Amino acid sequence: MTSKLAPRVWAGIISFVFLFVASILMLIVTNIQLDKKNDSVVKNLAYEFSQLQTPTQAILKSIATKNNLSYITMTDGGQLALTEGSDGQDIIGSLLPASSKSTYIIEGTNYQTAFNIDSSCYSTYVYGMFILLFLTIFSSTYIVGFIGNKSLKTASDAVRNAMAEKKFDDIDDPALKKDMQDVFTQMTSEITDLKKENDHLKVLVDQDSLTGISNRKKFRYDLSSILSNTEDVSVSLLAIVRATELTSINQTRGFARGDQYLQDVAKIVSEVVKKFSTTITVGSKKKPEVYRLSGSDFSIIVPNANDTIATQLVKELKTAFDQYTIERDIESTAYTGVTLIKPGQTEELVLARADRALSEAQTSSVNSGFIKSDSDDDFLQGESHWAGIIQNIIDHRSIVLQQQPIISLSFNARCYNEIFTRFVNEEGQSYPTETVFAMAQRHDMLSKLEQTVIESILLRYNKNNLTNQRWGINLSINALLNTTFVIWLERQMLKHSDICSNIVFEISENILECNVAASIRLFDMLRRVNVKSCICKFGNGLGSFRLYRELKPDYIKLDTSLVDTLERDHTSQIFVRTIVEVSHRLGCTVIAEGVEEYSQKQLLESMYIDAVQGYLVAKPGPLNDGDVGTDPVSLNNAQGVGNDNSDMMF
Repeated sequence: MTSKLAPRVWAGIISFVFLFVASILMLIVTNIQLDKKNDSVVKNLAYEFSQLQTPTQAILKSIATKNNLSYITMTDGGQLALTEGSDGQDIIGSLLPASSKSTYIIEGTNYQTAFNIDSSCYSTYVYGMFILLFLTIFSSTYIVGFIGNKSLKTASDAVRNAMAEKKFDDIDDPALKKDMQDVFTQMTSEITDLKKENDHLKVLVDQDSLTGISNRKKFRYDLSSILSNTEDVSVSLLAIVRATELTSINQTRGFARGDQYLQDVAKIVSEVVKKFSTTITVGSKKKPEVYRLSGSDFSIIVPNANDTIATQLVKELKTAFDQYTIERDIESTAYTGVTLIKPGQTEELVLARADRALSEAQTSSVNSGFIKSDSDDDFLQGESHWAGIIQNIIDHRSIVLQQQPIISLSFNARCYNEIFTRFVNEEGQSYPTETVFAMAQRHDMLSKLEQTVIESILLRYNKNNLTNQRWGINLSINALLNTTFVIWLERQMLKHSDICSNIVFEISENILECNVAASIRLFDMLRRVNVKSCICKFGNGLGSFRLYRELKPDYIKLDTSLVDTLERDHTSQIFVRTIVEVSHRLGCTVIAEGVEEYSQKQLLESMYIDAVQGYLVAKPGPLNDGDVGTDPVSLNNAQGVGNDNSDMMF
């Protein structure tokens, strides 16, 4: 900075200089004016006194007023003769220079005269002083402002340059220099923290909270960017991976295991893509990325791909999924549908083509993948493909039955074996069960498919004369929404009235809550035909006890989430004890499903739970008989039905 003095010091110096100079000039001007005034008064008084014979007080006053004098004194021979006015000690007069008071000998008279000019004649002096003072203040303010602005501009330029160059040597003031360095250090630290937080928030916005990979929003953005970039002529790979066992794991092992299953699938896919991406050239800016689209669907985008890369990716994923299937002892892990995309295509087209490829994969071998080439009728082909698969299942009854026993903890409880359905193709490969049901509902074929399943189960039961067993059959939402299906079901049970008492129909609580009136009609029908009823996933909603009261089921299955939290949540324990007490009073059997730990079983037994179901007791196994070939649902069977475990004590 150019000046070491503060602007206020400069203002004080300039104001003092202006006032001093103005005072000197004013004194000079005033003395000149007074000298002229004195000369004029002397001449006038000389004339007046020359005409005066005998001065009186009135005459002197008239002369003083006429000549604008404060007072006149006249002496004769050194003695006071007449006095008019005051002694001249007025405020303004006292501020005037000495020349304002003069004693003159007026020639031609016998008197010595002294006079004082009236203060009203000094108004010019007073007004001038005020004007000079105003000009001084105004000038000082302007100059100070100018100097201050110039100083501020100089300081601002120095600070700006210092901040831009991150060097503060140009700042002369040591204190300011230190303050600027401290402020800059603090600002740099805060900006760094804000950038980190912003990057973290950006990741969270584009990240799936469960698996840690990118989410559907990020997938849509990246896919749209690829398809809209017409300047890039490269081909990319789009894959959809569906984790088909999620619903089954949620139902049989609980939602915690289902979440772990999704995390495992995401990890497998990410590791394969990472390993896969190191063997190919994908460009310096674009890298393969994995996304989670929905509950069980994942996606992969690989830029700069080709048919060879797509084949390699499908092979790597199938190998990894097969290994996981064996390790976890599940039906399947996931299926993959792959297609190649390029700019200019629509999102709907490429997604429909990938979905078509996924449909082909799901109807092939376990954990398989399928690559779909470019075609315009992918959507229609995908729809007709699944419709044909489901119709083939219905026509040929390509159904394999499995069972999982429910083991009693009480001598008074009679339990049953829950029957599970698997759908197979001509080669004996299983289709994803949940996908088959979902596609059947989409194509309005769910009623026919469910009727085929129930007929197959009843046929199997009658054929093996299993009068010492109870079987549990799951019903879908179709049983509530389709009146025709309910009528058909009642007729079927009347047709098989001899086994009705050994059949238990299960339906989820969340489905029953959708339409309570239809649920009541369904349960009333089951009681009329002497069929047992069960509400599964019980205790998961607020309306559990209301449904309990309205439907009066023979069995209830506690939701797996209650069983999972039972050991660490005292509230869940109280809730389960309440359910057990109410159920026993009403003659209802309480079953805990999803039991996988021995400690869970011990705690449930202490709460007087009637029965348990889960991997601790038994895993779902094949339901086979020795009569191969005559029953369409007994294909590939090699064992007998097996012992009835439903009434065994654990």
